[in-house]
This record gives sequence, C-alpha cells and structure tokens, in this order.
Amino acid sequence: MPEFNNDSTRAERLVTPTASDRRLPDVSRALTPYDVDRILQRANDGDPRDQARLAMEVLEKDWDIAQAIQTRIAAVGATPWDLHPADDSALATEVAGFCAAALKDASPTATDPDLLGFGGLVRGLMSALLPGYAVAEIVWSDGGAGIQGFQVVPAHHFTFRDGADPLLVTATQPTGVALPPGKFIVFRHNHRPGDVVRSGLIRPLAWLYAFKNLNFKDLLRYTEKFGMPFLIARLDDYAFDQERLRIAAMIRHFASDGGGVFTKSADLELLQPSGNSGDVYFRFLDYCERAINKVILGQTSTSDSRDSNRSTASVHNLIRLDLRSDDCGALAETIERQLLRPLVHYNYGPAAPVPRFCFRCAAEIDRERESRILLNLRQAGYDVAPEAVEAAFGYSLRPAHPATAD
Repeated sequence: MPEFNNDSTRAERLVTPTASDRRLPDVSRALTPYDVDRILQRANDGDPRDQARLAMEVLEKDWDIAQAIQTRIAAVGATPWDLHPADDSALATEVAGFCAAALKDASPTATDPDLLGFGGLVRGLMSALLPGYAVAEIVWSDGGAGIQGFQVVPAHHFTFRDGADPLLVTATQPTGVALPPGKFIVFRHNHRPGDVVRSGLIRPLAWLYAFKNLNFKDLLRYTEKFGMPFLIARLDDYAFDQERLRIAAMIRHFASDGGGVFTKSADLELLQPSGNSGDVYFRFLDYCERAINKVILGQTSTSDSRDSNRSTASVHNLIRLDLRSDDCGALAETIERQLLRPLVHYNYGPAAPVPRFCFRCAAEIDRERESRILLNLRQAGYDVAPEAVEAAFGYSLRPAHPATAD
C-alpha cells in the first residue's frame, strides 16, 4: 500500500508508491459470474477496491475493452483546450495567461521523472471511465507558485465507506485517511446519477468480460478437439500388452495433436453436436465485441471492412460526439474547480477571477461529403458564397485571376 505524509507542505508528493503495490493478486483470475457478483456487492457496501482492480486488470487481458477505452481516452486527450478570462478586466486577462503558462510548464523533471504533465493528467483522469472515479495529486512548486507536475493514484487505493468522498487506504491507515483540500483532483465520471462506486462502466463490462472469457475457453477446447488431427493406434491384445507404452510414447512425440492407444476390440467415438462447426463461439465473441463498443463508445461500428457504410470521417471518429462532448465538459469543470481555483488562490488571492477552461470538441468535418454538396449546388446553378466555403473548410479564398482596373 502507498505511504501517505499528510503535512502542510505543498511542494512535495504526499502519496509515495511502494513495492508492495505490485504484489496484489489478480481478482480477474479464473473470474466467474459468482465472483463478479461478489465484487460488485462489496463495492455497493462502499469498498470498491476489488472493483477498481478488476477495472485495471481487464485492460491487460481483454483486447476489445482495452482498444475501446484507449479510443475514448485518446478522443479527449487529443482535443485542444483553451483558457478564457473570467471577464474583460486586465486582472482576469493576466490570471488566464498565468494559468495557461503554468499548465504548459508542468512536466517531468530530472529529480522526479515519474511526474505527469498536463496531457498526462487529462488521460489519467479519464481513466475514471471504468471504476467511476480517478484521483490525481498536484505537486505544487514552493508556496503554490506553479505546478511541478501530477501523479495519478490508482483507484484501488481508495474506499468510500464513510460517504461520497474517497479515503486513501495506506499501510498505517487501513480504514482510510481523508485527502487534504487543494492538493488532489477527484474526477467523478458519473455516466448516471447516484453513488460514484456504482457509476463506472466496469459494472456492465465485468459481466461481458466473464461470459466472454468462459466462451473463449470453450472455443479453445473445441479447436483442440476438432481443429487438429487425432492419431489413434489400434492394437491386437498381444501388442497392446507388450507394446502399448512404447507406441504411446511415439504418439506423444508426433506433436500436440493428441492421440490414443486402444485394443482392436475397443470402440472410441468423438461426438460432435449436429450442425455446429464452431461458428457459435465466434458469433458470441463478435456479439461481446459489439456490446463492449456500444457500452464504451456509444455505437457498435469499428474501422473493420464490414462497416463500409460509414463515412471516412465517422470511421476515424469512432466515439459518438455527444459522449466526447460530455467527457470534455465534465473534465473541464473538474479542472477549473479543483486545479485552477487553488492555483489562482495561491498566487492572486481568493477574490481573483478564475479563468474558464474548455475543450474545443466540435464535430469533425467530412470534407469529401461537403465538397460533393458544394459541387452539386454549383452544377444546379446556384452560386456558393466564398464565405460559406471558408466557414465550412477553414480555407481563405481569393480569385485565381484578380480583375485588373481599366
């Protein structure tokens, strides 16, 4: 468990990772639906640590969940952001410029290379998608004059036994210790109202992961039985008594295809369900993949060739725009309230105006589609104003052959 030093010094890490954090057993090993129910029930009681560990482990073991989560996190991490002054005053403009410089200057240093910059903080806070919450420590410069960097504290180190605020569980504080204000960012990704420990996407995904894992094991067994040749040696009674061990050893050296040694009087038949060629397993895996994409990305399409009906812009923008806008809005509000507000307070006082933080998450333009529309309008006899083209594509237009004065 991590060590925690709760003092008033802001220019150091309060949470220190320890080597024991790596030696936790996997809660996802041989996961069954019964295990999923037990983990979720424990989270319902206010202790979501196993649920948070499951959220971390499925990213290491399920490629569909990992791909979809990376897509949704990257959609926010790659979105440009802006800081706007709170009003038109000179002080508000100065504060906004100071905060923007502080966010851009936050980066790993030679003395603490594990610190994250602001981009790493955004991606780290978006890890709240699965467990429902993410906590990051702010490592201030002396006196809060700036930001050295950030560190994300894994979600499985927190409990909510005493209420809605996370308590950090440490070796010396097994029941949890409260986080000091102005030092941590707590991002709650509530995709539905209610208790934060029941709001993470791991809740529906845990069932899909368990069912998919059990089905995949059955697929491997089916492949082993019906996908590879099976060598059988039939011997008479004398050869069976005298040679069966030697022949069995020979069969084992053929490969991992499997085989058996029987007497000629023995009858062995491998029964296969009628009409089943193994497609049922692949259909179920495909169903799980599409369900995972629906839960995480809001739609079931991928960049596979089977989704050729989607436009080029939509394929490259695999997450629904409304979900990305909601992610950006919730994260921007958290950053403004829990990071920019204390930064402004430390440097300009509690009455100074806090700048507005926002992501620029407008819809991506399908330029090919828009160009076809403009061409069709032109061929139909309509004139398209250059201002409309500039607004749609962002190009500055000028006549190819400027008119000359007489």
